[in-house]
Amino acid sequence: MDLSSAVTATVSTLRRRPADLLPFYFLGTAVPVIARVGLFVALAGTYVHFTVTGRLTDARATLADLYLTPPDPQDSEAMQAWVESVEP
Repeated sequence: MDLSSAVTATVSTLRRRPADLLPFYFLGTAVPVIARVGLFVALAGTYVHFTVTGRLTDARATLADLYLTPPDPQDSEAMQAWVESVEP
Protein backbone atom coordinates (compact mmCIF):
# COMPACT_ATOMS: atom_id res chain seq x y z
CA MET A 1 0.00 0.00 0.00
CA ASP A 2 1.48 3.31 -1.00
CA LEU A 3 1.07 6.64 0.79
CA SER A 4 -1.66 7.92 -1.52
CA SER A 5 -3.83 4.85 -0.91
CA ALA A 6 -3.36 5.11 2.85
CA VAL A 7 -4.29 8.79 2.91
CA THR A 8 -7.31 8.18 0.68
CA ALA A 9 -8.53 5.32 2.91
CA THR A 10 -8.08 7.42 6.05
CA VAL A 11 -9.91 10.44 4.62
CA SER A 12 -12.80 8.34 3.35
CA THR A 13 -13.13 6.61 6.74
CA LEU A 14 -13.20 9.91 8.59
CA ARG A 15 -15.75 11.35 6.14
CA ARG A 16 -18.07 8.42 6.73
CA ARG A 17 -17.65 8.45 10.55
CA PRO A 18 -16.56 11.91 11.74
CA ALA A 19 -17.74 11.12 15.27
CA ASP A 20 -14.78 8.72 15.61
CA LEU A 21 -12.44 11.72 15.46
CA LEU A 22 -14.27 13.76 18.12
CA PRO A 23 -12.78 11.99 21.21
CA PHE A 24 -9.25 12.65 19.92
CA TYR A 25 -10.14 16.32 19.47
CA PHE A 26 -11.33 16.62 23.07
CA LEU A 27 -8.37 14.63 24.37
CA GLY A 28 -5.97 16.91 22.53
CA THR A 29 -7.44 20.00 24.20
CA ALA A 30 -7.72 18.35 27.61
CA VAL A 31 -4.11 17.23 28.02
CA PRO A 32 -2.68 20.71 28.80
CA VAL A 33 -5.54 21.41 31.19
CA ILE A 34 -4.97 18.14 33.04
CA ALA A 35 -1.26 18.93 33.33
CA ARG A 36 -1.97 22.39 34.74
CA VAL A 37 -4.52 21.08 37.22
CA GLY A 38 -2.06 18.41 38.37
CA LEU A 39 0.61 21.05 38.96
CA PHE A 40 -1.85 23.27 40.83
CA VAL A 41 -2.95 20.38 43.07
CA ALA A 42 0.68 19.52 43.83
CA LEU A 43 1.51 23.12 44.73
CA ALA A 44 -1.61 23.43 46.89
CA GLY A 45 -0.75 20.17 48.66
CA THR A 46 2.79 21.38 49.33
CA TYR A 47 1.47 24.66 50.72
CA VAL A 48 -0.98 22.84 53.01
CA HIS A 49 1.74 20.46 54.19
CA PHE A 50 4.15 23.28 55.01
CA THR A 51 1.39 25.20 56.79
CA VAL A 52 0.30 22.22 58.89
CA THR A 53 3.83 21.25 59.89
CA GLY A 54 4.76 24.85 60.77
CA ARG A 55 7.60 25.10 58.29
CA LEU A 56 5.94 27.95 56.42
CA THR A 57 5.78 30.08 59.57
CA ASP A 58 9.44 29.37 60.28
CA ALA A 59 10.44 30.30 56.73
CA ARG A 60 8.47 33.55 56.87
CA ALA A 61 10.02 34.46 60.23
CA THR A 62 13.52 33.72 58.91
CA LEU A 63 12.96 35.83 55.80
CA ALA A 64 11.52 38.68 57.87
CA ASP A 65 14.65 38.71 60.06
CA LEU A 66 17.04 38.99 57.11
CA TYR A 67 18.27 42.35 55.92
CA LEU A 68 18.24 41.86 52.17
CA THR A 69 18.79 45.43 50.98
CA PRO A 70 22.32 45.63 49.57
CA PRO A 71 24.65 48.46 50.55
CA ASP A 72 26.27 50.90 48.13
CA PRO A 73 28.23 48.86 45.56
CA GLN A 74 31.09 51.39 45.71
CA ASP A 75 31.87 50.41 49.32
CA SER A 76 33.56 47.05 48.77
CA GLU A 77 34.01 46.20 52.46
CA ALA A 78 30.33 46.78 53.25
CA MET A 79 29.33 44.84 50.16
CA GLN A 80 31.57 41.91 51.13
CA ALA A 81 30.15 41.88 54.68
CA TRP A 82 26.60 41.96 53.31
CA VAL A 83 27.28 39.10 50.87
CA GLU A 84 28.71 36.98 53.68
CA SER A 85 25.69 37.68 55.87
CA VAL A 86 23.22 36.74 53.12
CA GLU A 87 24.82 33.58 51.75
CA PRO A 88 23.90 30.33 53.51
